Amino acid sequence: MDATLTGPVMRARFKYSSRELANMGGVPEGPLDVDVCWCSTADGSRCLPGTTAGSGGGWMESRSFSVLVIAHGRAGHLRNLLAGVERSAELPGEVVLVYMNEPNPAPVSCCVPLRIHHVSSRPGEAGLPLARARNTAARAAAGPNLVFLDVDCIPSATLITALLDAIDAGPALAMATPRYLTAALRDGAGDDDAALLAASVPHHGWEHLPRGD
Repeated sequence: MDATLTGPVMRARFKYSSRELANMGGVPEGPLDVDVCWCSTADGSRCLPGTTAGSGGGWMESRSFSVLVIAHGRAGHLRNLLAGVERSAELPGEVVLVYMNEPNPAPVSCCVPLRIHHVSSRPGEAGLPLARARNTAARAAAGPNLVFLDVDCIPSATLITALLDAIDAGPALAMATPRYLTAALRDGAGDDDAALLAASVPHHGWEHLPRGD
């Protein structure tokens, strides 16, 4: 594990890799060697980055993917997004975060490796360098499957699984169906999929599209 792991999660140091711990299904005793970081999933269980909770209560190796985010001046939205990623049923191997024209962003944390990059507008370039930021994130990603999330998105616990299922069915560019909040979130509502669903509405343009298209 080659990144600093931070956040309001349990941490420990063991001599085993994430894959070995996943196969063991528990925390071993032994000499200390590598960092391990636990994430709390939606059902209250704990998972390692790059794994998913197994039906028997242990861990299974997750499908390999990276979450990619570009941001500018959206610290609150970014914290909500990262909290959503942390409670996903399948955890990414990393979150690649690219800041645009923001050399000193507010600190954020995530229980999976968070890899931060910066891009700046070039002389004469109008607006934010959105395309270059996305390309920077894609080039920096280690995973073979890339999940781009808008910074103002709060992913549900099953969103990433649904996207990966669509990719597994065949080569695809899969897109989730967004919903839009009708009012500001009350405290804690961002951690509850049912509350988010109740507080949001589908975009009118999506209502006429067949599911899966």
